[in-house]
Amino acid sequence: MSGFTKLRYFIWCCVLLFKFINSNVIGPCNNQNQHPADTVPLQCGTTLVATQTASEFSVTSGYTNNKVHIITSSVNTDYITIRKASDNTLITHGFGPINFNYLSSFGNIEILINQHSLCFGNSFLEQSAL
Repeated sequence: MSGFTKLRYFIWCCVLLFKFINSNVIGPCNNQNQHPADTVPLQCGTTLVATQTASEFSVTSGYTNNKVHIITSSVNTDYITIRKASDNTLITHGFGPINFNYLSSFGNIEILINQHSLCFGNSFLEQSAL
């Protein structure tokens, strides 16, 4: 292979690797364990779940329509995913705190907390708050 062909091959591999990492590995997370089992009604400034561990999610309700809400975690490096509870449609995701504009069509919201964007959990007890 010529030097030019090797360079093209290397660039092609890098592009594929970057595309794979961005689409398959780095969030949004898809936690499977709900905690607590019931829907949590929200009140601004309160702790949603005092015993949620990373890799769990909480179903929440009581958001104000067409208002920006802020979701935080007690661990400021946590990766947070926000999705509709009805069909798991992604609303937003990223390192906390997370801001999102709630629309009444969203219905109940799932808040997912993870240790980092690779979506692995940990054993720390964490708190999420609005």
